[in-house]
Amino acid sequence: MSWQVRQDYANLAATPALMKLVAKNRETCVLFSDTVLRVDSAGKLQTCLLIVTDRRVYTAETETCKLRRKFSLQAIVGVQLARNSKDFFALIVPQEEKDCIFATARRAAAVNAISEACAALPSGPVAVEHCDAISCRLSISSNCEVTFGISSQAHPTAQLAVHPRAGA
Repeated sequence: MSWQVRQDYANLAATPALMKLVAKNRETCVLFSDTVLRVDSAGKLQTCLLIVTDRRVYTAETETCKLRRKFSLQAIVGVQLARNSKDFFALIVPQEEKDCIFATARRAAAVNAISEACAALPSGPVAVEHCDAISCRLSISSNCEVTFGISSQAHPTAQLAVHPRAGA
């Protein structure tokens, strides 16, 4: 199967397990891949692989390349960018059990890949919003706000705070 890779920071071509994952799902074009931080349901940061194709978003474990989650780009209704942190962004996915919050130094490349791929779908472009606090669902039962304080430290973990959202 022939497929195209654009911004491959995770080096898919050199990782047989990742190539198998992409081929198994009949993907034809990988738009973005990278090792990123993901905010889990407890509000903690975990390392994972983020893979964006022209049809889906995947997350996988970094060590084993085991698939953790996949969903269609059509399920994304919005992207929120943290205003006070250049690394954090959220994918708002109401059809799924929870939204996704990621941190990466390549945020612009990841969001551009997602935005361009969504714009090419029949459902059309996705809204991209800059926010002081990201409003999302980190688990099935909880709505929360993730805030990012302005800090002199460059490491994003020092800026992350998860708060239950009023009325949740």
